[in-house]
Amino acid sequence: MDIQTNRNYITVSVILRPGVIWQSGHDWRLTRRFTIQTLRDFGVGKTSLEEKIFSEIDPATEYIKATGAKRFNPRQLTSMMITNNIYGIVFGKRFDFDEADLHSMIEKLDLLFCRGEPGSAEGGFPEWLLKVVNKSCCSMGGGGKQFDWVVLSIYFTAGNMNRMIMDLFLAGSETTSNTVNWTLLYLQEYPDLQTKCRHEIQQACGGRNVSWTDRGTLPYTEAFLLEVQRISNIAEFSLPHTNQVQVTLGGYNIPAHSLIRANLYSANMDRKYWSDPHKFNPDRFLKNGKTFGHPAFMPFSTAKCWYQCYSYSSSIVSY
Repeated sequence: MDIQTNRNYITVSVILRPGVIWQSGHDWRLTRRFTIQTLRDFGVGKTSLEEKIFSEIDPATEYIKATGAKRFNPRQLTSMMITNNIYGIVFGKRFDFDEADLHSMIEKLDLLFCRGEPGSAEGGFPEWLLKVVNKSCCSMGGGGKQFDWVVLSIYFTAGNMNRMIMDLFLAGSETTSNTVNWTLLYLQEYPDLQTKCRHEIQQACGGRNVSWTDRGTLPYTEAFLLEVQRISNIAEFSLPHTNQVQVTLGGYNIPAHSLIRANLYSANMDRKYWSDPHKFNPDRFLKNGKTFGHPAFMPFSTAKCWYQCYSYSSSIVSY
C-alpha cells in the first residue's frame, strides 16, 4: 500500500468538493478509476484522440498563414488548440477559433492561474465554468458518449462532478499549452536543431501527420521534446501529499501527517544527474541512437503526462 498518496488533511479540510485532484483514500481511487475509464472511452490513449488533435492542426496552420509576415504571439493560438481539445473530450464539440465563447473561456482560465487558484484547494468552482457546464450538458441531449458526464451525478454529487471537470480543464490546458509554447521557443532559438527534427520527421513520416506510434522512429525529435520538458520546468513542485504513518526517506524521519511536496525543479536541474543542466541539449536523452528514460526526469511529478504534449509538439515541429 502506498502510504504517501493522500492529500494533506489541512488543505482538503477547506474544500467541500475535492474532485479528483484533491481527493484521498477510497474516494480518490473510485473517482480516479471512473475518470480514467471515461476518458479512455472518449479516446484518450487511442488513435481517436489523435484525430481530435489533428483536427486542430489545419485551423492552426490557416491561423498562422493569415498573419502573413507579421510577428504574433503564439500563446493565444496554442491555448485555443488545447482548450478546444479538452472541451471536445468533455462535451463532444469544438469551437471555431473566432468564436467569442472560446476566447472568453481562455481569458478566464488564464485569470484563474494568475490568481493561483488552480494550485490551491481553496479555489472554488468558478461561476463562468459552471455556466459552460450547464449550457453544454443541456445541448448534448441523450445521445453520445459525452452524456456520461451528466450521469456522473448518479454516482457523485453535482458539485464534485463540476470540480472534476474543472480539474480536467486546469490540469490539461495550462501544462500542455505551455509545453508547446516552450517547444516553439526552443525551435526558434536553435534553428539547426529544428532542421534536424524536421528532416527526421520527413524521412520517417513523409507528408502525413506524426503519430504516437512513430515514437520509436523519431529518436531525436522525442529527445528534443523531452529536453524541452526538463529545462522549462512547467510544474516546479508537485501537489501536496501526506503520509499516513511515520516514514524514513533518504535518512530523514518524516512524522505522520506531514505536508510533502516534491521539488521537481531540483530533480530536473540537479548537477548530480545532469551535466550542465542549464544548457539545452537533447543529446542527454539519447544513447546508441535511441531515447532512454532518465531516472531523474520529472516534468509533471512522477505521473506520465506526455501523450498530448508529444502529439501537439511533434506536429508543430513537422510544420
